[in-house]
Amino acid sequence: MIRPCRIVHQGTVECSAFLVATTFGDAAARERVLEIWTRGTTVHKTARGYLVRTPARTRRSIDAMPGMPLVEVAFRGTTVLASAPLEERELEALAPHTGAVLIVRSGELERLEVSTPPEDPSAWIDLTEWTCSPVEPLGEPPPPPAMPAPNESIRDILGGALPPALPEAARIAEAIRSAGSDRLVAPGRTGSLASLLGALGALMSRWRGSRHGSGGASTRSTWVDRLAGWLTRQLYRVRLGEWLAQKHAEYLSNLLGFFDRGDLDAALRHAIPLSNKEGGTPQLPLSVPKARTELALSFGGTTSAPSLGLGPDLFGELRRRYRAAFEKLERQGRIEEAAFVLAELLDAPEEAVAFLERHRRLEQAAALAEGRELAPGLVVRQWFLAGNRQRATRIAVARGAYADAITRLERSGQHEHARTLRLSWAERLAESGNYAEAVELSWSIEACRALAVHWLDLAIDRGGVAGARMLAKKVASGLPDAADAALRAHELLTADGSEGRSERYAFAEAFSKRSDASGAHVEPIGRATIRSLYGDVAHGNEQGIRNVTGALRKLAQDPGLSADLPRFDPPAAGDRQPFRHVLRHDDRGTSEVFDAALLPRGRSLVALGEAGVAILGRDGKRIAQLDQPAMSLVVSDHGDRALALAPRGEAHRIARIDVAGRRSEPWCEGELGGFARTFDGSTWIASTKPRSNGGSADLVLIDALDVGLSALHRVDGIGSIGGVISRSKSRCEVLTTVPRGPFAALSFELPSWTLRGRGELIEHGSNGQLWACSSTGVYAALVARAHDDLPLPPLVGHRIELLIRGECRASDPIVVGGDGESLRHVEVEGDWATAILGSESGLRVVVVSWRDRQVRGEIVLEGAGRASARLQGGFLVVCDTLGRMLAIDLANGDLTRNLRVT
Repeated sequence: MIRPCRIVHQGTVECSAFLVATTFGDAAARERVLEIWTRGTTVHKTARGYLVRTPARTRRSIDAMPGMPLVEVAFRGTTVLASAPLEERELEALAPHTGAVLIVRSGELERLEVSTPPEDPSAWIDLTEWTCSPVEPLGEPPPPPAMPAPNESIRDILGGALPPALPEAARIAEAIRSAGSDRLVAPGRTGSLASLLGALGALMSRWRGSRHGSGGASTRSTWVDRLAGWLTRQLYRVRLGEWLAQKHAEYLSNLLGFFDRGDLDAALRHAIPLSNKEGGTPQLPLSVPKARTELALSFGGTTSAPSLGLGPDLFGELRRRYRAAFEKLERQGRIEEAAFVLAELLDAPEEAVAFLERHRRLEQAAALAEGRELAPGLVVRQWFLAGNRQRATRIAVARGAYADAITRLERSGQHEHARTLRLSWAERLAESGNYAEAVELSWSIEACRALAVHWLDLAIDRGGVAGARMLAKKVASGLPDAADAALRAHELLTADGSEGRSERYAFAEAFSKRSDASGAHVEPIGRATIRSLYGDVAHGNEQGIRNVTGALRKLAQDPGLSADLPRFDPPAAGDRQPFRHVLRHDDRGTSEVFDAALLPRGRSLVALGEAGVAILGRDGKRIAQLDQPAMSLVVSDHGDRALALAPRGEAHRIARIDVAGRRSEPWCEGELGGFARTFDGSTWIASTKPRSNGGSADLVLIDALDVGLSALHRVDGIGSIGGVISRSKSRCEVLTTVPRGPFAALSFELPSWTLRGRGELIEHGSNGQLWACSSTGVYAALVARAHDDLPLPPLVGHRIELLIRGECRASDPIVVGGDGESLRHVEVEGDWATAILGSESGLRVVVVSWRDRQVRGEIVLEGAGRASARLQGGFLVVCDTLGRMLAIDLANGDLTRNLRVT
C-alpha cells in the first residue's frame, strides 16, 4: 500500500487522457465519453471506468476537466499516465511499465489494468427507435441578384436609320486600336501567313481588352505587352511590315475616296472609329483587313489611336472629314446617322447625347449615355428627361448620382424636373430611414413643407444623434408646436449615460448653428444647453464644448455664462486602468442570443435563432417579439430597421425588420457568400457564392427596398469571399481569397465603386489565423503561435497575437492570449479591435486600442460556447449562448447594458 504525498493535480495541466468513472452508472459514463470524443480518440475499459486517450495533449484547467486528468510522467526511460504529481520514490515502489495507468483512489496509489482491444463507442449508440423523417426537395436554389444590362449596340439605340456596315471596316478599326508602330519595311506575303497574323492580332487584342485596373492606376507592362513587343521585333527581322502597311493604306485610300465623291452611305460603311483618348504603349497591329459581321460601338473602354503609319496630319484629316459629314447629315435631317458619326466615329459621346436631346431623341440619348458609361449624374438626368424615372432612380441609388443630376438639371434650366428629382431623392431617403437628410432636402420646397415636418417628427421620435439634431432644428424653427419640442429638449439635456451625452452634444452643436432661430424658447433652451454641457466636461471633449458654448452664448443672450466653464484635465491614455468584467456560469438568461445591436433611445435588438427577433428596453424587458428566424442581424446606420438572416442549407432566408413600427416581413432567399453587417437602409453590400469549387464570387450592391433580391451594381470576379465585408458611406473594404493563395484586401471608393487599393495579407509561421477589416481600411489578424516541440490543434496557440495591417502603419504584435486558448473571432472598427478566445471554461473577449497598442480590458464569459461581438459607434456589444447581452462604453470601460434575455 502506497500513500502518495500529493493525491491530485492542481491548477492547469497538460493532460493526455481522462478517466471517466462509472460511479453514476455505465450509461452516464458512456454519455460523457461520447461528449468528449473526437477523431483519433481511443477508449479502453478499466475496473474504475473508461480510459479516454486524446490524439494530442491539451492544456486545461482542473476545474474544467470532463474526467480525472491523466498526465504523462517520464520515469527511467518509460512513460506512464498518472492522476497526481508523483515523486520518484513512489514510482519506484510500483515499478510501472511503459503506458501504465496510475491513479490515486481513497488516498492510495494503484495501477489500472487496461482492456485490449479498445472499445468501439459507435456500438453504444442505440438506433433501434430512430426513424428517418420524410423530406421533400426544396427545388432549384434561389437565383443570384439580377441586374439589368444596358443596351450596348449603337445600331439598336439609333434604330434602322444607319446603312449596313462593311465587315472589313471593323477589322481595320481593330487593327488601329492595337497599333501604333513606326514605319516598317518588309516584303509582301499572303495566304496562310496572313491568317496566322490575323489570329494572333485578334488574340492579343482580346488579352489586352480583358485587363482592367483601379481608377487612377497607371498601366503596367504585362507579359502580354512583352509578347507583343517580341512579335514586333520578329516582324522587323523577317520584313513583313510593308505588306501589312500596304493593305491598310489601300483601305484608307478607298475610305477617303468615298468622302471626296460625297458618297456618305459608302463612307459610313467603311468608316474607322477614331479616339480622343491616349492609348498605351504602341504595338504592331498583327491583323490584316478581313471580313467582319457588323459595325458596332464598343463600350468596353478599348480605344483607337493615331497609328498604323498615320501621321498627325492624316489623322486630323480623317477627323475633319468626319466632322463635315456630321454637319451635312444634320442639315439633311438625318439625325440618327449624325449622332452615329459623333458617338462612334469621332468618339464624342457627350456631344452625341446633347445632340440627340436637342432633337428630342430623349430615350436614345439616355441609352447612349448609359451604354458609353458617361458620368452617372448625366445618365440619371437623361433617363429622367426621357420619362423612365424607375431606371433613373436605380442608377442614382447605385452610383450616388442624385446631387449631380439635380445640379445638371438646374444648370440647364430644367427647374421643375430638378424639384421633382429632389423630392424623389428625399422620398427615397425617408423610405430608407434617413429622415434627417430627407428633411434638409425637402425643407426648401414650400409645397412639401408639411411632408418635411412629418419626417422631422419621425426623426425626433426615433431618437439618437440624428434625432437630437432634428430636435434642435424644430426648436429653432418657430413651428406652432415648438413648445412641445422645447419640453423634449429639456428631457434630452438631463439624460444620463454616454448615449445621453452624445445626443446632448449633437443637439447643442446643431442648435448653435441656427443663427436664424426665433421664438420665446430659444434663449431659455440656449442657457440650459450651456449648463448641461458644462457638466459633461469631466467626460472629455473640452475643446469641442468650448467651441459650441461660445456660439450658444449669442443665442442665450447671457455673456456671464462663460465664467462658469470648468477646467478638467482628462487622464492620459496610458494612465487608464484596464477594465475587467466577469460573468459567472450561473449568471445567465434562458434564451440563446446569436447576434445583438444597440438601437436609439436605450433599446437593443437581439437575434434569438429560430425563436425570432426581440426588441429590448434599457431594463431588458421585451418591447416587441418578431416572428422572423435570425442568426445574424444587419442593422441600418439610423437604427430604425434591420435585416434578419437565417441559414437554410446553402441559402439564407432574409426578413426585413421595421424597428420603429415593430413590424417584420419575409423578404427573400439568396445564396450569399458574405455580407456587410450594416447598411444605409436603402442599399446593402453582399457577395454571391463562388460559381464553382475554386471559382470566383461577385460583389453586389443590393436594393434593400425592392420586392426581391435585385442588384443595383455588380463587381465581377473578385475571388472567393471570406465572409468579411465592411462598409461606410464613402468606402467599402473586402477580404477575399484565391485558391491556394493569401487573403486579398480590396478597397472601393463609394458611391463610384472605384477600386482604390488592392494588397495581399498573409502571416507566416502560425497555427491558424483569422482576419477582419474595418470600413477605414484597417485590417486585423488574430494569429495563434505554437511551440515547435508541442503541436496543437488548428487555431489553438500557446501565444495569441493581434496584428494590425492596412492603411495604418504596420505595428508589432499585441499579445492578447495564450496558454492553449483557441481563436474564435476578431473584429476591428475605428480605433478599436476585439478578439474572442475560447478555452474549456468558456470565452474571453479582449478589447485592444490598436493605435496605442494596449489591451484596454477583457470580458470573461464563463460557460459560453459561442459569442458574437459588434463594434458600434464607440460601444462594444457582446452576446453569447447563455442568453447574456452586454454593451461596453469603450471610452471608459463602463457597462451600459448588462441584460439577461429570457
